[in-house]
Amino acid sequence: MVDVHRQMGAKLPSPWAGAVIGLFTGLISAAASLGLTTGETQFELLTLLPGIGFGIAFAAFLLGQRLVGPGGAVAIALANALGNFVAMRLAMAIADVLDDPIGLFEGSLMIGLPAGLVGGGLAALVFGRVIGVGRPWQPVVVGVVLGPLGPLSLTIDALIPFFGLWQAGFGAALIWTLHAARTRTTA
Repeated sequence: MVDVHRQMGAKLPSPWAGAVIGLFTGLISAAASLGLTTGETQFELLTLLPGIGFGIAFAAFLLGQRLVGPGGAVAIALANALGNFVAMRLAMAIADVLDDPIGLFEGSLMIGLPAGLVGGGLAALVFGRVIGVGRPWQPVVVGVVLGPLGPLSLTIDALIPFFGLWQAGFGAALIWTLHAARTRTTA
């Protein structure tokens, strides 16, 4: 575990760096998932590739910045992959339970809020433990706010932009967590 409190002199990366990593890994992995396969296999790839792509890229970035060690990088990569997988599975389970007459807006909220909360919360919890800041709330808020865009993106055929936007917001929020932790310790 790398304690951000002990690295007070180290320059932290900008949240924009996390946003760029998230944007590109989200766009590329969703495009690959949708472009390489069809049907059920496509969904299976969407539950795996975006989380794996972002998790590996973001963990490698943190490792390169010396903000985590190798074990922490592996934990963050796995937590992001698992968070995406759980969020997608939860969203599909909720969608299966909902009736068709429900409105688009209400359905997006009922599916996306819990999926974003659980998926984002899982990844954020592991991230917080690895970097030594406890339970970061910023990535969870982003997960909850952007989560409802997932079901909405299905109806307008916009999954690729959704994954880019979601992961850009999540990556920025993770780095924002580092800045917030430093601010708390210096205030």
